[in-house]
Amino acid sequence: MVTLGRPLRLGMLYDIRSDQIITATTLWDPQSLANNTVSYKQPYTGFEVIAEDSLQNKAHSLGVEASLKLSLLGGLLSVSGSAKYAEDYQRTNHETRLTLKYSTTTHMKELTMAHLAKDKLNHPDLHDADLATHVVTGVLYGADAFFIFDHTVSNGESKKEISGSLRAVFDNPIFKIDGEAKLDLTDQEKKFVDKLHCKFYGDFHLNANPNTFAEAVKIYRQLPSLLGENNENAVPKKVWLYPLHLLDNKAMRIVRDISSNLIDYSISAIEKLHSVEVRALDLSENAIFTHFKYMKNHLLDFIERLKEIQRDLKKE
Repeated sequence: MVTLGRPLRLGMLYDIRSDQIITATTLWDPQSLANNTVSYKQPYTGFEVIAEDSLQNKAHSLGVEASLKLSLLGGLLSVSGSAKYAEDYQRTNHETRLTLKYSTTTHMKELTMAHLAKDKLNHPDLHDADLATHVVTGVLYGADAFFIFDHTVSNGESKKEISGSLRAVFDNPIFKIDGEAKLDLTDQEKKFVDKLHCKFYGDFHLNANPNTFAEAVKIYRQLPSLLGENNENAVPKKVWLYPLHLLDNKAMRIVRDISSNLIDYSISAIEKLHSVEVRALDLSENAIFTHFKYMKNHLLDFIERLKEIQRDLKKE
Protein backbone atom coordinates (compact mmCIF):
# COMPACT_ATOMS: atom_id res chain seq x y z
CA MET A 1 0.00 0.00 0.00
CA VAL A 2 1.37 3.44 -0.90
CA THR A 3 1.82 5.83 2.01
CA LEU A 4 0.70 9.05 0.22
CA GLY A 5 3.07 11.03 2.40
CA ARG A 6 1.68 9.65 5.65
CA PRO A 7 4.26 8.85 8.39
CA LEU A 8 3.95 5.06 8.40
CA ARG A 9 6.77 3.05 9.96
CA LEU A 10 7.59 -0.52 10.97
CA GLY A 11 5.43 -1.95 13.74
CA MET A 12 2.76 0.72 13.39
CA LEU A 13 -0.88 -0.32 13.59
CA TYR A 14 -3.26 0.44 10.72
CA ASP A 15 -7.05 0.25 10.43
CA ILE A 16 -7.91 -0.68 6.86
CA ARG A 17 -11.61 -0.13 7.58
CA SER A 18 -11.08 3.62 7.83
CA ASP A 19 -7.64 3.86 6.16
CA GLN A 20 -6.32 5.49 9.33
CA ILE A 21 -2.96 5.18 11.09
CA ILE A 22 -3.04 4.31 14.79
CA THR A 23 -0.39 6.73 16.02
CA ALA A 24 1.80 6.81 19.13
CA THR A 25 1.59 3.06 19.74
CA THR A 26 3.10 -0.17 18.40
CA LEU A 27 2.91 -3.85 19.31
CA TRP A 28 6.65 -3.90 20.05
CA ASP A 29 9.08 -1.69 21.92
CA PRO A 30 11.59 0.32 19.83
CA GLN A 31 14.53 -1.87 20.89
CA SER A 32 12.64 -5.05 20.07
CA LEU A 33 11.75 -3.64 16.63
CA ALA A 34 15.37 -2.65 15.98
CA ASN A 35 16.64 -6.12 16.93
CA ASN A 36 14.22 -7.81 14.55
CA THR A 37 14.51 -5.57 11.49
CA VAL A 38 16.40 -6.39 8.31
CA SER A 39 17.38 -3.71 5.81
CA TYR A 40 18.66 -4.01 2.25
CA LYS A 41 19.20 -1.79 -0.77
CA GLN A 42 16.44 -1.38 -3.35
CA PRO A 43 17.84 1.03 -5.97
CA TYR A 44 15.59 2.27 -8.77
CA THR A 45 15.18 5.56 -10.64
CA GLY A 46 12.81 6.37 -13.48
CA PHE A 47 10.62 9.03 -15.01
CA GLU A 48 7.28 9.09 -16.77
CA VAL A 49 5.36 11.64 -18.84
CA ILE A 50 1.66 11.83 -17.91
CA ALA A 51 -0.77 13.32 -20.42
CA GLU A 52 -4.10 12.66 -18.66
CA ASP A 53 -5.32 14.68 -15.68
CA SER A 54 -8.17 12.47 -14.47
CA LEU A 55 -8.40 11.11 -10.91
CA GLN A 56 -8.03 7.58 -12.25
CA ASN A 57 -4.76 8.51 -13.93
CA LYS A 58 -3.57 10.36 -10.86
CA ALA A 59 -4.37 7.35 -8.68
CA HIS A 60 -2.49 5.09 -11.09
CA SER A 61 0.53 7.41 -11.13
CA LEU A 62 0.57 7.46 -7.33
CA GLY A 63 0.11 3.68 -7.10
CA VAL A 64 -3.23 4.00 -5.30
CA GLU A 65 -5.45 0.94 -5.50
CA ALA A 66 -8.88 -0.30 -4.45
CA SER A 67 -10.77 1.38 -1.62
CA LEU A 68 -7.86 3.72 -0.86
CA LYS A 69 -9.01 5.62 -3.97
CA LEU A 70 -12.31 6.44 -2.30
CA SER A 71 -10.62 7.61 0.89
CA LEU A 72 -8.38 9.84 -1.21
CA LEU A 73 -11.32 11.16 -3.23
CA GLY A 74 -13.43 11.78 -0.15
CA GLY A 75 -10.73 13.78 1.58
CA LEU A 76 -10.46 11.22 4.40
CA LEU A 77 -6.67 11.08 4.12
CA SER A 78 -4.24 13.74 5.24
CA VAL A 79 -1.76 13.47 2.38
CA SER A 80 1.49 15.37 1.89
CA GLY A 81 4.50 15.63 -0.38
CA SER A 82 4.10 14.16 -3.85
CA ALA A 83 0.61 12.87 -2.97
CA LYS A 84 -0.70 16.47 -3.05
CA TYR A 85 -0.53 16.02 -6.84
CA ALA A 86 -3.86 14.18 -6.59
CA GLU A 87 -5.57 17.37 -5.43
CA ASP A 88 -4.39 19.56 -8.32
CA TYR A 89 -7.00 19.76 -11.07
CA GLN A 90 -7.20 21.91 -14.15
CA ARG A 91 -9.70 24.72 -13.61
CA THR A 92 -10.16 25.61 -17.27
CA ASN A 93 -10.34 23.92 -20.66
CA HIS A 94 -8.26 26.76 -22.09
CA GLU A 95 -5.07 25.07 -20.93
CA THR A 96 -3.03 22.10 -22.02
CA ARG A 97 -1.24 20.11 -19.36
CA LEU A 98 1.59 17.62 -19.23
CA THR A 99 3.09 16.18 -16.05
CA LEU A 100 6.55 14.75 -15.51
CA LYS A 101 6.92 12.19 -12.74
CA TYR A 102 10.31 11.40 -11.19
CA SER A 103 10.45 8.30 -9.01
CA THR A 104 13.24 6.69 -7.03
CA THR A 105 13.59 3.99 -4.38
CA THR A 106 16.59 3.49 -2.11
CA HIS A 107 16.15 0.74 0.46
CA MET A 108 13.71 -1.62 2.16
CA LYS A 109 13.14 -2.45 5.83
CA GLU A 110 11.27 -5.55 7.00
CA LEU A 111 10.38 -7.27 10.24
CA THR A 112 11.63 -10.84 10.55
CA MET A 113 8.95 -13.52 10.40
CA ALA A 114 10.13 -14.92 13.76
CA HIS A 115 8.99 -11.66 15.28
CA LEU A 116 5.41 -12.13 14.08
CA ALA A 117 3.91 -14.20 16.87
CA LYS A 118 1.59 -13.23 19.71
CA ASP A 119 3.98 -14.49 22.39
CA LYS A 120 6.62 -12.08 21.02
CA LEU A 121 4.44 -9.00 21.46
CA ASN A 122 5.50 -6.41 24.03
CA HIS A 123 1.98 -4.98 24.18
CA PRO A 124 -0.51 -7.84 23.60
CA ASP A 125 -3.35 -5.73 25.01
CA LEU A 126 -3.14 -3.51 21.92
CA HIS A 127 -3.48 -6.58 19.73
CA ASP A 128 -6.66 -7.67 21.49
CA ALA A 129 -8.26 -4.23 21.43
CA ASP A 130 -10.40 -3.38 18.42
CA LEU A 131 -8.12 -0.55 17.34
CA ALA A 132 -6.73 -1.81 14.06
CA THR A 133 -6.82 -4.56 11.47
CA HIS A 134 -3.18 -4.72 10.32
CA VAL A 135 0.39 -4.05 11.36
CA VAL A 136 3.15 -2.61 9.15
CA THR A 137 5.80 -5.27 8.52
CA GLY A 138 7.68 -3.78 5.57
CA VAL A 139 8.58 -0.28 4.39
CA LEU A 140 10.04 0.74 1.02
CA TYR A 141 11.90 4.07 1.10
CA GLY A 142 12.52 6.57 -1.67
CA ALA A 143 10.88 9.70 -3.06
CA ASP A 144 8.60 10.90 -5.87
CA ALA A 145 8.19 14.25 -7.57
CA PHE A 146 5.61 15.62 -10.00
CA PHE A 147 6.30 18.61 -12.24
CA ILE A 148 3.05 19.95 -13.74
CA PHE A 149 3.42 22.10 -16.86
CA ASP A 150 0.43 24.18 -17.99
CA HIS A 151 0.17 26.20 -21.20
CA THR A 152 -2.68 28.66 -21.74
CA VAL A 153 -4.30 28.28 -25.16
CA SER A 154 -5.02 31.73 -26.56
CA ASN A 155 -7.49 32.67 -29.29
CA GLY A 156 -6.33 31.42 -32.66
CA GLU A 157 -4.25 28.59 -31.18
CA SER A 158 -5.14 24.94 -31.55
CA LYS A 159 -5.25 22.98 -28.31
CA LYS A 160 -4.28 19.84 -30.21
CA GLU A 161 -1.24 21.54 -31.75
CA ILE A 162 -0.17 22.98 -28.40
CA SER A 163 -0.45 19.52 -26.83
CA GLY A 164 1.72 18.13 -29.62
CA SER A 165 4.35 20.84 -29.13
CA LEU A 166 4.35 20.24 -25.38
CA ARG A 167 4.84 16.53 -25.87
CA ALA A 168 7.66 17.14 -28.36
CA VAL A 169 9.62 19.10 -25.75
CA PHE A 170 9.55 16.09 -23.43
CA ASP A 171 10.47 13.66 -26.20
CA ASN A 172 13.93 15.17 -26.53
CA PRO A 173 16.55 14.17 -23.91
CA ILE A 174 16.31 17.33 -21.80
CA PHE A 175 15.43 15.41 -18.65
CA LYS A 176 17.83 12.55 -19.33
CA ILE A 177 21.11 14.41 -19.71
CA ASP A 178 23.57 14.94 -16.87
CA GLY A 179 23.53 18.06 -14.78
CA GLU A 180 26.48 19.69 -16.56
CA ALA A 181 24.93 19.64 -20.03
CA LYS A 182 23.17 22.70 -21.41
CA LEU A 183 19.59 22.85 -22.62
CA ASP A 184 19.57 22.24 -26.35
CA LEU A 185 16.38 23.92 -27.56
CA THR A 186 15.53 25.54 -30.86
CA ASP A 187 14.44 29.18 -30.88
CA GLN A 188 10.86 28.06 -31.43
CA GLU A 189 11.04 25.63 -28.50
CA LYS A 190 12.53 28.34 -26.27
CA LYS A 191 9.64 30.68 -27.06
CA PHE A 192 7.22 27.87 -26.33
CA VAL A 193 8.69 26.76 -22.98
CA ASP A 194 8.91 30.38 -21.81
CA LYS A 195 5.09 30.38 -21.80
CA LEU A 196 4.86 27.30 -19.59
CA HIS A 197 3.83 27.61 -15.95
CA CYS A 198 5.22 24.95 -13.62
CA LYS A 199 3.92 23.55 -10.33
CA PHE A 200 5.83 21.09 -8.15
CA TYR A 201 4.64 18.41 -5.73
CA GLY A 202 7.33 16.23 -4.24
CA ASP A 203 8.88 14.41 -1.30
CA PHE A 204 11.99 16.59 -1.56
CA HIS A 205 12.67 19.70 0.51
CA LEU A 206 13.32 22.62 -1.84
CA ASN A 207 14.37 26.15 -0.99
CA ALA A 208 11.82 27.38 -3.53
CA ASN A 209 9.40 25.61 -5.87
CA PRO A 210 9.96 26.03 -9.62
CA ASN A 211 7.63 28.29 -11.59
CA THR A 212 9.28 28.13 -15.01
CA PHE A 213 10.48 25.39 -17.32
CA ALA A 214 14.16 26.32 -16.83
CA GLU A 215 13.77 26.25 -13.04
CA ALA A 216 12.06 22.86 -13.27
CA VAL A 217 14.91 21.38 -15.34
CA LYS A 218 17.47 22.72 -12.86
CA ILE A 219 15.66 21.23 -9.87
CA TYR A 220 15.00 17.94 -11.67
CA ARG A 221 18.76 17.47 -12.11
CA GLN A 222 19.33 18.17 -8.41
CA LEU A 223 16.81 15.61 -7.13
CA PRO A 224 19.22 12.65 -6.68
CA SER A 225 21.54 14.75 -4.51
CA LEU A 226 18.63 16.00 -2.38
CA LEU A 227 18.18 12.49 -0.97
CA GLY A 228 21.44 12.95 0.93
CA GLU A 229 24.79 11.23 0.74
CA ASN A 230 23.43 8.15 2.54
CA ASN A 231 19.80 8.52 1.39
CA GLU A 232 18.95 9.87 4.82
CA ASN A 233 16.24 12.09 3.32
CA ALA A 234 14.35 9.21 1.71
CA VAL A 235 10.77 8.84 2.94
CA PRO A 236 8.42 5.86 3.31
CA LYS A 237 6.82 5.31 -0.11
CA LYS A 238 5.11 1.97 0.26
CA VAL A 239 4.29 -0.37 3.13
CA TRP A 240 3.34 -4.01 3.50
CA LEU A 241 0.53 -4.81 5.92
CA TYR A 242 0.13 -8.01 7.94
CA PRO A 243 -3.39 -8.96 9.14
CA LEU A 244 -3.63 -9.05 12.93
CA HIS A 245 -5.89 -12.10 12.87
CA LEU A 246 -2.93 -14.14 11.57
CA LEU A 247 -1.17 -13.47 14.87
CA ASP A 248 -4.23 -14.69 16.74
CA ASN A 249 -7.66 -15.47 15.29
CA LYS A 250 -9.24 -13.76 18.29
CA ALA A 251 -8.29 -10.53 16.57
CA MET A 252 -10.43 -11.31 13.55
CA ARG A 253 -12.00 -8.12 12.22
CA ILE A 254 -14.87 -8.02 9.77
CA VAL A 255 -13.63 -6.18 6.69
CA ARG A 256 -15.79 -6.03 3.58
CA ASP A 257 -14.12 -4.82 0.42
CA ILE A 258 -16.03 -2.43 -1.82
CA SER A 259 -16.24 -3.78 -5.37
CA SER A 260 -13.80 -2.25 -7.84
CA ASN A 261 -16.69 -1.60 -10.26
CA LEU A 262 -18.50 0.51 -7.65
CA ILE A 263 -15.31 2.41 -6.88
CA ASP A 264 -14.68 3.16 -10.56
CA TYR A 265 -18.33 4.19 -11.05
CA SER A 266 -18.14 6.62 -8.12
CA ILE A 267 -14.91 8.17 -9.39
CA SER A 268 -16.32 8.45 -12.91
CA ALA A 269 -19.41 10.27 -11.59
CA ILE A 270 -17.27 12.79 -9.68
CA GLU A 271 -15.05 13.38 -12.70
CA LYS A 272 -18.02 14.00 -15.02
CA LEU A 273 -19.44 16.55 -12.60
CA HIS A 274 -16.04 18.25 -12.39
CA SER A 275 -15.83 18.34 -16.18
CA VAL A 276 -19.22 20.10 -16.37
CA GLU A 277 -18.09 22.53 -13.66
CA VAL A 278 -14.94 23.45 -15.64
CA ARG A 279 -16.97 24.03 -18.82
CA ALA A 280 -19.43 26.19 -16.90
CA LEU A 281 -16.59 28.22 -15.35
CA ASP A 282 -15.12 28.84 -18.80
CA LEU A 283 -18.54 29.88 -20.09
CA SER A 284 -19.00 32.31 -17.20
CA GLU A 285 -15.91 34.21 -18.40
CA ASN A 286 -17.45 34.84 -21.83
CA ALA A 287 -17.70 38.53 -22.69
CA ILE A 288 -21.36 38.17 -23.66
CA PHE A 289 -22.30 38.05 -19.97
CA THR A 290 -21.34 41.71 -19.57
CA HIS A 291 -24.68 42.37 -21.28
CA PHE A 292 -26.65 39.58 -19.57
CA LYS A 293 -25.65 39.71 -15.92
CA TYR A 294 -28.79 37.95 -14.74
CA MET A 295 -27.86 34.97 -16.93
CA LYS A 296 -24.35 34.94 -15.46
CA ASN A 297 -25.83 34.91 -11.96
CA HIS A 298 -27.92 31.86 -12.88
CA LEU A 299 -24.79 30.19 -14.28
CA LEU A 300 -22.80 30.95 -11.13
CA ASP A 301 -25.62 29.48 -9.02
CA PHE A 302 -25.46 26.37 -11.21
CA ILE A 303 -21.69 26.11 -10.63
CA GLU A 304 -22.14 26.36 -6.86
CA ARG A 305 -24.77 23.62 -7.01
CA LEU A 306 -22.36 21.40 -8.95
CA LYS A 307 -19.71 21.93 -6.27
CA GLU A 308 -22.24 21.10 -3.57
CA ILE A 309 -23.24 17.85 -5.30
CA GLN A 310 -19.58 16.85 -5.62
CA ARG A 311 -18.98 17.52 -1.92
CA ASP A 312 -22.03 15.45 -0.98
CA LEU A 313 -20.94 12.54 -3.17
CA LYS A 314 -17.46 12.57 -1.65
CA LYS A 315 -18.89 12.50 1.87
CA GLU A 316 -20.96 9.44 1.01
